[in-house]
Amino acid sequence: MSEYMKMVMVNPRKAKFRESVIDLHFYELMRLYSNALESASTVLFCAGFSFADEHIAKITLRAANANPTLTVIVFAYNAGAKTEIEANLYRCGNILNNNISILSPDAFWEAQDEDYKSKLGNTAPTGFDFATINKYIFNPIASLI
Repeated sequence: MSEYMKMVMVNPRKAKFRESVIDLHFYELMRLYSNALESASTVLFCAGFSFADEHIAKITLRAANANPTLTVIVFAYNAGAKTEIEANLYRCGNILNNNISILSPDAFWEAQDEDYKSKLGNTAPTGFDFATINKYIFNPIASLI
């Protein structure tokens, strides 16, 4: 067998479908995720994820610590969610490169100037769901491009 050929053996058991298809597929997705985070000047936007899945949190934190050009921006639904996300990440280790930012709606709104606030009708976001993130973050950026 050449060095480029690989053979996968699926043992006959009830769990063979899960082991051969689902687990391998999941492993492959996690490998692709990890490889993408290791690329230079990568930006990861996260919304709707608390980092409670330790295996994903560890991959993300390991990549952030190994790749100082990686930027991770996490949109927390509210201040309570921000606290939960911080706890979940710190449970996996320390952020060494200061390249993970967790943004709650109130902290985001406080950081804006009056001109920006007036463009959005002086209405602060109450929670970061996908529609709100698009309205307050991505649509204004897209209008500048």
